[in-house]
Amino acid sequence: YMKHLIKSGKLLTILLLALMAAMPACKKDDEFFDLEDPQGIDSDIWNDEGAVGLFLNRTYALVIPQWPAIGGIHNTSDETNNINTAFLYGTLNENSVTDIGTSNGITANRYFDIRRCNIAIEGLNNSNSIAEASKNVLKGQFFFMRAFTYFKLVSLYGGVPLILQSQSLSDELNVPRAKTSECIAAIANDLDSAAAYLPGVWSGSDIGRVTRGAALAVKGKVLMYWASPQFNPTNISSRWEDAYQANKAAYDQCVTDGYILIANYANIFTTEDHREILLVRKYNTSRDLGTNIENVTRPFSESTAGGGSNQPTWNLVQAYGMKDGLPTSHASSGYNSTMFWQNRDPRFAATIAYNGVAWPLSGKATRKQWTYTGVLDETAGTINTGFYC
Repeated sequence: YMKHLIKSGKLLTILLLALMAAMPACKKDDEFFDLEDPQGIDSDIWNDEGAVGLFLNRTYALVIPQWPAIGGIHNTSDETNNINTAFLYGTLNENSVTDIGTSNGITANRYFDIRRCNIAIEGLNNSNSIAEASKNVLKGQFFFMRAFTYFKLVSLYGGVPLILQSQSLSDELNVPRAKTSECIAAIANDLDSAAAYLPGVWSGSDIGRVTRGAALAVKGKVLMYWASPQFNPTNISSRWEDAYQANKAAYDQCVTDGYILIANYANIFTTEDHREILLVRKYNTSRDLGTNIENVTRPFSESTAGGGSNQPTWNLVQAYGMKDGLPTSHASSGYNSTMFWQNRDPRFAATIAYNGVAWPLSGKATRKQWTYTGVLDETAGTINTGFYC
């Protein structure tokens, strides 16, 4: 038994000596944790246009919002019934803000999206194998995605940490909030870069990607927010002028690129790829881009499961003007608060289903929609506002 232990000990010693001799050939102690690819992405991707395209497609899927919004915290409005009311009633706490780090899921933390864009822009800048024209079009889309993500954050929270380069573990990761003005400037700059690189139109399977018109239009919207009372309580007039100029530039570019209003407003969601669309999320049931939103938005009586979501509120009903273009509050508008649906903007009839309205849904030519209390066609739990969309 003793001889066996001695022989085993000798064998163990030999194995340890062999392992120690091999270790210097691997890495020194101070190099052991120096990863060749600290970003977690093979740097060769930026020399392969097809690989960058796949990375970009996934970025679209993460950034372009689902309808009506990606993530519950962004579904905040006084115009629909099934919304996140935490903002409206002041009941947020620090763990409610999942956009900025309380969650590490790739679909929840918006800084994952920003990091994807930062890495891509830097990788393409350093690429030597992709043609310059192709690199620019790819970069333009990443500039747009980064700006769009930051705009979603700033519109909710004001100034946020502004990170425009990819970070590594050796960087200072505790980045403070930037001023809202700095964030707005960075967003506008990214959208200008996107517009400079993007085409006016796409064709074939690329239809649905962002265009220069979309980039300029979002810039106009960003500057409208910046000029609005939300961010401009003292009504600085120069912000309104900047917003006007940005929206005029967007309008002129879109006209040049062939954007037009769809002839029948009621068909805006049922006609594919029409020329009024500026920004769209294309759905495909063969990938992870499907949706059941249309089904759950229908009345309970006409859905396969659920129904009754996204109901317009009285606030939205009141927002529509009259057929002659006057607001309902104008003395000459002819608005009747009892027969509120009469003589309204045609877009009202195309959007708002009220009690007793003729609505030939599901191929039923004479169908009417009823939303009064106790109606048997719908369930009590699905009639919240008295209206359907």
